[in-house]
Amino acid sequence: MKKILLSLSVVSAFLVCTLFSLNAYAATDITAAVVTPEKTSYTYTGSAIKPEVKVTLGDEVLGEENYDVTYSKNKNAGTAEITVTAKGEYTGSAKGAFEIAPLAVSSSGFTFENTNKAKPNTPPKYTLKYKKTTLKEGTDYTFTVKNGNITGYNKASVTFKGKGNFKGSKTVKCDIYPEKTENLTIVSRKNTSANIAWDSQSEYEVTGYKIYKCKSDGTGSKLYKTVKSDNTAGVYSLNAGKANYVKVRAYKTNSDKTLYGAYSPVLKIVTVPNVVTINSVAKSKDKSKLVVRWNSVSGWGYQIKYSTDKTFKTGVNVVKVQGASKNAYSINIPVSNSKYYARVQSVSKDGGTYYFAPWSAVVSSNFSKLYSSYTTYYTGSANRKSNIRNAVKRINGTVLKPGETFSFDKVVGKRTKARGFKEAPVFVGQKGHALGLGGGVCQVGTTVFNAALVGNFQIVERHQHSQRVGYIAAGRDAAIDWGSKNVRFKNNTPYPMKIKAYTKNSRIYIKIYTSSDVSPKKVKVSISKNNGTY
Repeated sequence: MKKILLSLSVVSAFLVCTLFSLNAYAATDITAAVVTPEKTSYTYTGSAIKPEVKVTLGDEVLGEENYDVTYSKNKNAGTAEITVTAKGEYTGSAKGAFEIAPLAVSSSGFTFENTNKAKPNTPPKYTLKYKKTTLKEGTDYTFTVKNGNITGYNKASVTFKGKGNFKGSKTVKCDIYPEKTENLTIVSRKNTSANIAWDSQSEYEVTGYKIYKCKSDGTGSKLYKTVKSDNTAGVYSLNAGKANYVKVRAYKTNSDKTLYGAYSPVLKIVTVPNVVTINSVAKSKDKSKLVVRWNSVSGWGYQIKYSTDKTFKTGVNVVKVQGASKNAYSINIPVSNSKYYARVQSVSKDGGTYYFAPWSAVVSSNFSKLYSSYTTYYTGSANRKSNIRNAVKRINGTVLKPGETFSFDKVVGKRTKARGFKEAPVFVGQKGHALGLGGGVCQVGTTVFNAALVGNFQIVERHQHSQRVGYIAAGRDAAIDWGSKNVRFKNNTPYPMKIKAYTKNSRIYIKIYTSSDVSPKKVKVSISKNNGTY
């Protein structure tokens, strides 16, 4: 019995000790603890905010070793949550909170980057960044534009208004560039100029427009002219009959800064070609063709209009000749003695559109083909010059039939006062000078002789002066003295010839024309001297 009682006592004592031990080490629940952040309110930073916290349980402040701290909703504006989870001799968890206020967009750290050239009809585009983070329009901010339809430096005001994590507003200045110049067109064109037009931007208050000459692809731009307060301009010094290229852009200048709009598309200007000078209209040797000759100009080609009617009212024919370098064309005609008239028109072309220069002068097939010519320069007294002009006028228009001989004395006639000739210096012997009626006509005879010489006509009579003359090379002169010294040459061709003689700018011109499309054989002139005679 004593042993049983002793065992019960031992067991009881063990149970009491065990209960006492369990009660001494039981964990404390912190659910009722107060969690206090370092501050109750913060401003949005773009990063997660993790403030230091203080955990108070009753009168006891728990040490950091007694809990772990986690955060949620602690990056964006709003109420952030703190969770304290106990560890060690504590159990449970407690909650805390703090506020994150939106950041004002006027604060430092914001950048406003304009990513396009704003135009009156194209609002500006911006990239708004806070530090290195790009913000989203509509989520983080909105913006409005004021004065966006008037061009100029810093002309528009762009106001950004914060949203979500951001608040307040910020206004920045924005450049408004002119629009791209559009609808560049040709109003009219001539051989070396054109009038062009384009859409006006006056409603956007641009300063003006700059016109550039360029290549077909727009490169090689050179500023040609500046036009203010207008949308038309004349462009000059263009290449006649060719393609020329220009482009235009608007500009606005204020505050000593110039803003340029985009270039217009390149405008191709094919100008009207230059007027052709027709050189001759002549028949072929067998009279079956009408040969028209002219000076070539730049362009696409030419049109020839020909007829036996000088007024071009009846029997008119037109032929096109492609090729700007062409300067002659043969046309089949009925064999006859009819006189033909022709004129030539140069043509340029752009795509399927032709541009025509004015017609050349009308030239007939009657003595329009130049066969040979010669020119000399004359000086001297007023009387000498008068005698030269008098003789030239008498020669002009002379026609020589095949086999017929030209005679200076016969055509010009005797030099008398009654016939308008005056006294001027003449040679006397090998050294002397005197006044004689018609002094100076020898130079006209010399010019006639040389025109006949290079035309390979038969020289019938020619005399050398007793002294050297200054208007022609030695041996090429021809002395004239009524009744003793004459200039004569024979038309040894099968074609009629006509002499056109005139003076201009102190020069004597002798030109011999034919009605046939023929030319003389090339003449080589050599001069020799024998006992003082050339």
